[in-house]
Amino acid sequence: MNYLLGLVFSFTLVAQAQEVKPETAPIAVASAPEILPVTLAKPPTPEFEKKIDLNGDLRYRMQAITAGTKEERRVHRLMFRVGQTIQPIQDLKITYRLLTGTAANSGSVTLGDSKAPGSPRQPIGLDLAYATFPLNDEAQIYIGKYPQLTYSPGKNQLILDRDISPEGAGLQYKTKFLDDRLLATFNLGSAWLREKYDDTLGQDLTDAFLNTAQLNLTYKLSDFQFLIGYGIFSYTSIKDDVPASFAVGATSPRGNTLDLLGNYQYQYEITQNYLEIKWIQKPFDISIFAELDQNTAAPSSLNKAAVYGLTLSYSNWSFSFMQQKIEKDAVLALYSDSDFADNQTSSRGYIAAVGYRINKAALVSFTYYKNQQAIDLIPIYYTRSHIDFTFNF
Repeated sequence: MNYLLGLVFSFTLVAQAQEVKPETAPIAVASAPEILPVTLAKPPTPEFEKKIDLNGDLRYRMQAITAGTKEERRVHRLMFRVGQTIQPIQDLKITYRLLTGTAANSGSVTLGDSKAPGSPRQPIGLDLAYATFPLNDEAQIYIGKYPQLTYSPGKNQLILDRDISPEGAGLQYKTKFLDDRLLATFNLGSAWLREKYDDTLGQDLTDAFLNTAQLNLTYKLSDFQFLIGYGIFSYTSIKDDVPASFAVGATSPRGNTLDLLGNYQYQYEITQNYLEIKWIQKPFDISIFAELDQNTAAPSSLNKAAVYGLTLSYSNWSFSFMQQKIEKDAVLALYSDSDFADNQTSSRGYIAAVGYRINKAALVSFTYYKNQQAIDLIPIYYTRSHIDFTFNF
């Protein structure tokens, strides 16, 4: 519009100049005003806000145990966890969590414990302390004392008790195929078990690690989800060492084979194969699963563990059942399920559980173990029950 007004003004001056007498000085013609391009200012990029997330849970447990011909023992136990995830910048998260107890595979403390009577201060320690940062949109790095990355169908604990927090580094990589119907997940980790150095001789010995590699393939089809997976759990430098080298206060191999000197007789190189099928049609959620594990470093008569079962949830209710068998040297017992058969290999039996969610923050559940120990010799019956009240925040 300004350009058009400028042209009109110019033509008007030219017409007036043509009417001036010859002796009159010419009048300068004004040019159209310059039109400058308009640049829109970009809105300022908002700065990243530091995020802090607090969470935790409290569990009160009433527990009853009967082992062999012994009378039933009833105890009450307490577990408390509290932690935070802090995100100081966009691509970095730092997480820590505190947990009651001192055992690697349990966070519960016994109330009125005979070893600590009189309502003393209960121990609490560092359960998690790790940093997470992305390599790209599909890969995450974990460094420190981090949560287990490996997957266990039905949340079984054949190889690792879920309370164990690996110490070292891990990588998780996820990618999708077939229009996002197929998800491939690769988990890789290396965790310290024990640093070995002979200070007397000044020799640096082979350290003990748990190295893991696992591949999951998950295919989604309408209301169904199919998952298959394969994993490797490789324990280094276990053979020819005593159980106390790998767990504080471990005085027993808990079923694993020892040699005449009281050292582990075999290494533990465990392969994991599993399958899980889920059907999700709210309010129903049903899953059936199976897993077979094998320690390739032990004799074939001692090296297999298997579990199969199902889980079901409906509205606020949940139910699970699993049947499992663990041969003598199928897994390293110190790190496997602390509850099943009292953390013993050479065992078999089932676990049944039912739970009811009272509200978003409260859950009550009942779990029953009916197991046998020492099945390679003379079986000993072992039963255990838990009534848990769990509160989350």
